[in-house]
Amino acid sequence: NGGWPVSYPSTLPLVVAVGATNRFDEPASFTNIGPEVEFSAPGSAIHTSFLGGGYGPTSGTSFSSPQVAALAALMFSHAPCSTVESIKAVIRSTADDVYTPGFDEFTGHGRINAHQALLALEPCGCAADLDDNGLIDGMDLAILLAAWDQPGSPADLDGDGLVGGGDIGVLLSQWGICNP
Repeated sequence: NGGWPVSYPSTLPLVVAVGATNRFDEPASFTNIGPEVEFSAPGSAIHTSFLGGGYGPTSGTSFSSPQVAALAALMFSHAPCSTVESIKAVIRSTADDVYTPGFDEFTGHGRINAHQALLALEPCGCAADLDDNGLIDGMDLAILLAAWDQPGSPADLDGDGLVGGGDIGVLLSQWGICNP
């Protein structure tokens, strides 16, 4: 809509509000502004396909938001043990501060920087590789299940002090991989 306030659904606590920038890394004229804006991404004169055929530039936060979502998905694919909050923290800390110094209601923490975010991403490691064979597989699941409800076990992958359902979630999120 352009201007204040940020509108629904971006005002919901679990939604990431994304602003749009132009080719000069300034807030786009059509982007909403407010304290809810967490990040920004390019949204002006984006070359895209048109309904009915052809290609050309068009603008909108509808081009900015998917870039942030795609970056988060890419980060999760490289570090599947990450949490939503850890992904947001990395995007926040690596965003290019393009408008006013520090957080501002126009670009949030800044324009996303996918390259820097991926470089800053902590690898998962191999905590779920309980048998140390370099692969997270059925044997690791068997070890985890054998340690069910045991405090202080190495199979406590989520760090809650007990082996349970959360640990299965961590193991399954790392299934088949090991990124030491």
